[in-house]
Amino acid sequence: MPTKMKSVSSTCLLISSALLALTAGCAITPEARMQTAPGSIRLADGQGVLALKVTSNRPSVSTFFAKWTTLRVTNTDRNEQFTLTDRSDSSAGHSLFVESLPAGAYLIDAVGNQASGWLTITEGAKAGASFPGFRIAGGQLTHLGTLVYVRKHFPINSAEYRWGQSDSPFDREAALRQLEPLLAKRLAAAPVLGWDEGPALQQRKATLAESRPHTMRLDSPVRMPDGGLLFGESFGQLAIRTQGGDWRWYQTPGVLPIRSVYRLSNGKVLAGSDDALLLLGSLESGQWEPLPLPVNDASVIYIGELPKSGRIVVILQTRVAFVGLSTDLGQPAQWKEEFTRPRAIFSNPLFDARGKVLVTGGRPLLITGSAQAELDSVAFVPPSGTWKSAHSPESLLPDRMVSVPNDSIGMFKGVPLTGMYFATSDDYGVTWEKRGELNWAQGSVLFISPSTGFAVRTDSIPAMDPEKFELSIWRTDDAGRNWSKVGPTPGTQGALIQVGDGEQLAYATFNGKFFVSRDGGKSWAREREVP
Repeated sequence: MPTKMKSVSSTCLLISSALLALTAGCAITPEARMQTAPGSIRLADGQGVLALKVTSNRPSVSTFFAKWTTLRVTNTDRNEQFTLTDRSDSSAGHSLFVESLPAGAYLIDAVGNQASGWLTITEGAKAGASFPGFRIAGGQLTHLGTLVYVRKHFPINSAEYRWGQSDSPFDREAALRQLEPLLAKRLAAAPVLGWDEGPALQQRKATLAESRPHTMRLDSPVRMPDGGLLFGESFGQLAIRTQGGDWRWYQTPGVLPIRSVYRLSNGKVLAGSDDALLLLGSLESGQWEPLPLPVNDASVIYIGELPKSGRIVVILQTRVAFVGLSTDLGQPAQWKEEFTRPRAIFSNPLFDARGKVLVTGGRPLLITGSAQAELDSVAFVPPSGTWKSAHSPESLLPDRMVSVPNDSIGMFKGVPLTGMYFATSDDYGVTWEKRGELNWAQGSVLFISPSTGFAVRTDSIPAMDPEKFELSIWRTDDAGRNWSKVGPTPGTQGALIQVGDGEQLAYATFNGKFFVSRDGGKSWAREREVP
């Protein structure tokens, strides 16, 4: 049976989210950030190392937290509790708990989150009754694989969840790779411990098997030759939506979300995830192989082809930098460094710079920034085969930017209190041209041609309840200079996707519903729903 997460009210959370910006903190050095990474762990006499991840079927584990930041375990031999802190990168789609602990028998108690501004938000999810025990032994690694937090989609801020568990062939290697080399070598030479034997673990694996289709991330959509769309999904999955509206699922050997996807001309697929995992494989045969990357830990945020070169480019977001690599996919793959750019990081990791790759004029453009970090960009220039960098003193959110099919990028700027307007940039985000006004245009934006685009506007927020938001779709036919209302969205907050030629659109709501329109958003039909 699903259980409920301990949480404060949604109204309180909505108010608190604005206050959290006051705790952004100051910029820190890469050396300071690495003190929270797994490589900083040291092992005392009588201690072993515990390592596990926590991932989710949804992009967030609660209304305002993307992942769990603490894990509480109990040493039952000593009747002593320990709280582990998440050591994953701030932008990774999972939590990583790695810590040295005294030897003994243990149980997992709960995961949690806490954030402080003018108010303190505390949330947690119990796990003790779901998992078996495990042991820590001196000088050995106890690896528990990945805990899977399956959260209901409806309502959006649902606190109901259940637990699953998975063992990926890459998990242990990734954990050791991030440790201090001598410690990693020592642990790798000793037997690795795991869960205690019993039916509880098999029940958790069965829960994951049942829950695999309960996801709708729809990351990195790729158009297939037959007109279908290929997406990255949770639990190491890929999903294809056919033109007729059928869905098919494909499992890779990974368990973390697939964040980037690219289909090669020979039909094979490249799939990128966190943990510096890049996979090459076939959807038909289900055979996949990892392509080792020259980094210990990174999120693969983009895979594509460099124009006129035939080389594949992979863009990584590491803890302290953004890195571009290219390869011709020879055997073995040889990587060429295309660029490395420092990443702005802060004492509050929520305000670390994030990267988003837009494709403009058929070439990749990396935009980085946050509410605290100034905007930086690097773009591939085909004639010279080089990368051009640009900088703006503005602090902008790359996630709000979109490609406009005229070699420019666009976004809605401003705030609802003073007015919002659509703006475009032809110089990689350095300067912006103000176009048409559309206040409260804080939702999804999608351009299907150089002139025609769609945007989601917030019309009303009754009782601060996300399920009751009143939203509408607006349209421009002059590249954002003027906007006209098309009609209401078919559901609550969500994302616009082009699913076919012309004005065939989809609207994927954050509470698990997928709607399709064949007339530019005037009418909608529900195609899919996940619990």
